[in-house]
Amino acid sequence: MYGLSIPLWLLGLMIDIKGLPFSITDMIVAFTPTIADTFLVYQETGQNGVTKLFKRIFDFHRITKKI
Repeated sequence: MYGLSIPLWLLGLMIDIKGLPFSITDMIVAFTPTIADTFLVYQETGQNGVTKLFKRIFDFHRITKKI
């Protein structure tokens, strides 16, 4: 995961957008675990596995305690 995050951190040092309290690349780094999981699931099970992964991520009926 650090391998995917480090280039984005370095890019964030080079890009400076005024008026934002955070870096644009920080928003992308927040999704790095999902990106890494997608790569690993694709290697293991292919496109069908990635589809199942995203269906499971966005399955709100699985959440038992909503508050």
